[in-house]
Order: sequence, then structure tokens, then C-alpha cells
Amino acid sequence: MKYDFDAVAAVLKQSMELIRSMRGDDVNDVIGGTGWQLKHDGSLVTQIDPANEAFLRERLTDGGECFLGEESLDAKGKGEEDVRRLKEYVQAALNGRTWVVDPIDGTAPFAHHLPLWGISIGYMDTGVLRDGAIALPDLGQCFLTKGDNVMMATNITAPVDEWEWHVLPQPADGWDPGRMITLGQRFTRNNLVPFKNPVLTPGSAVHSLSCLLTGNAIAYIGHVKLWDIAGVLPMLCRLGFQQQLLNGAFMTENVAAEQVFDLDVASDTCWALKDTFVCARPSVLNYVRSKL
Repeated sequence: MKYDFDAVAAVLKQSMELIRSMRGDDVNDVIGGTGWQLKHDGSLVTQIDPANEAFLRERLTDGGECFLGEESLDAKGKGEEDVRRLKEYVQAALNGRTWVVDPIDGTAPFAHHLPLWGISIGYMDTGVLRDGAIALPDLGQCFLTKGDNVMMATNITAPVDEWEWHVLPQPADGWDPGRMITLGQRFTRNNLVPFKNPVLTPGSAVHSLSCLLTGNAIAYIGHVKLWDIAGVLPMLCRLGFQQQLLNGAFMTENVAAEQVFDLDVASDTCWALKDTFVCARPSVLNYVRSKL
């Protein structure tokens, strides 16, 4: 299907219910019971990740769209024929209509029964991320694009047709040394933060960047892959945020043209940004970039 606000909200609701039905109430239900594994990049994956991705693929695609999902792409082989076919598929995905999905963003906090994780759905047309939707089920928040607006619902335990939607205002732009900065795990492990601001590293790009949407944080510094940001990037751009890599390149919704992602399917860093990036309102972005 094409992006439709009500339909995508319904899919998110069903996805949350699926995850809830598969996850127990105790941390051992995931850590020990249903199990988790370490992927080649050191990140965690549970049995629920691919199950939710398969559900989202079934609900979102009808044969006319491509589908780029974290778990299915990670499972692709690296043989010569595998790479050739994947290159053709990626080119088709950039030329046509494509859903870009992270079934659980922040699997590590999810697996440890911490609430800082989310579901991300991005809708890309001819290489441009036109619309997006994210849900933070344990925090009771859901965000979707609708036209030029970003909509937020907080009563997501109710049936989806009873959700109360609010238009998010554009956050103020201006540096404040007391405001929160959210950080990606890779940045936190490898860098010192040259600010006295309070910082938070939740292990989920969806959660971190949603804090910018709501005004709870002033900037984000981190390194992400395409599916981590596909759902939230259209929202950030609608609310006046800018995204710039430390190498100077700007990231917009135009994934294909900007070449800020490594899209070489034979590369070990495929789907990742080519450098750490900063996301903030323009004047805050300039200040943060000047210090890094």
C-alpha cells in the first residue's frame, strides 16, 4: 500500500500487540526464555525482531513496493550471486516505492525490559523518505507524519480509532547549556562529550530522536543505519531540524541523492552513515558542530 495515515497507524497498533503477545512480563522471558543472540556487529537480536519484521512486510507490501528491513537485510548472503541480486534490489528500492523498517529499534533495552525502544516505519519514493511513523510502546507514544504536520498520540493503549492526535509545534532554536543531549552508543563508547550538558544514551535512535520532536532534548549526536532513522527523519525535517555529518555533508530525506549512507551491498558498513552526524535546530547544530 502507499502511505496512508490511518492505515499505518493501524499497522503500528497491530505490531505493538504482536510484540506484547510474544514478550513475557519477566526479563528472563526474553533474556533466557525466548532467547537472544549477538549479531556480527555485536548488537542483540531476539526471536521477536524477525517475527515482527515479517508481520510488517506482510501488512505493508502488496507486490508493488520494495521492502528494506533490518533483519532480512542482515541475513543476506555475501556470495557473488547474492551481492548481484541485492544490488539490483537496492537499485529498484531507490527508484520505486519502498518501505524501510526497523521492527525493534533498541533491541538491547527491549531485551532487558527497559522502555527505551521503538518501532520505525519509513516510506520512501524514488529515493526520498516522504513519510514516517514510529511507536514507543512502553512509553505510550506514537508519532506519524500527516501532510506537512507531525502528529503525536499518547493514549495508544486504546483502540486505534480512539487515539487522540495532537500536532507537534516546531521546537525553539537556541543553545542552552542546561538542556539534554541524546547520544548514540557508538559515539559514547569512543568519544568524550565537550559539553557540560546532561546526556542520555538509551541505545535506541528512535527514542533519542523522538526526544527532539517533543522538545525534551536539544540535540542528538550519533551514528545510525538507514532503517534506524527512516521513520523519524521525515518528521525531523518537517519540524525544522537539520542533520549534518562531521565530514560536512548534510543529510536530508533524499537518501539516494545525498550519498551520506554507504549503499554498497558488498561493504561491511552497508546501510550505515559514512560518519557520525548531529541533529538539531540550525543554530544549535552550528554550535555543536563547532565543538566536535
